[in-house]
Amino acid sequence: MAWLYAAIRDRFGSRFTTAAAVGLAVWFLSSMYAAVYLHAGLPGIFPHDIVWVPVAWQLLEYPLAALAAAATYGD
Repeated sequence: MAWLYAAIRDRFGSRFTTAAAVGLAVWFLSSMYAAVYLHAGLPGIFPHDIVWVPVAWQLLEYPLAALAAAATYGD
């Protein structure tokens, strides 16, 4: 996430929204993809709670991690 933030901050600026957008993009590409794969690809093996509760938690976790990475990134 820190690399992606560093790559796009020149174009979008070093703002809170840029870091949050990076966190949401990484969340979507990793957590949502994995959850949809587990839920649709292996139906009946994993209950809904085991698949979707971590995805909801990571929706908060990833943008906060991107904000922490953006705060440590210097000019």
